[in-house]
Amino acid sequence: MNTDPEMIKDYLTGEMIPNTGAEENRQAVLKLLVEEKGYRVNDIVRGYPVEFEISGSRYSSAIDIVVRSGSRPM
Repeated sequence: MNTDPEMIKDYLTGEMIPNTGAEENRQAVLKLLVEEKGYRVNDIVRGYPVEFEISGSRYSSAIDIVVRSGSRPM
């Protein structure tokens, strides 16, 4: 049982991760996607990388939660 308020159990991996910012909300969404919406854990990706171009400059970022349909992100 976790007694450290600065750590939270990751719903997808079961590992303890830092409880920073909106992590409790992300974990609640992950739980909802699996337990209420019926998505498989293997269909959910955290930190999905994206790259894009704006006015000729390239940028990269990550999307918090992505649900895949087969091999394609939705």
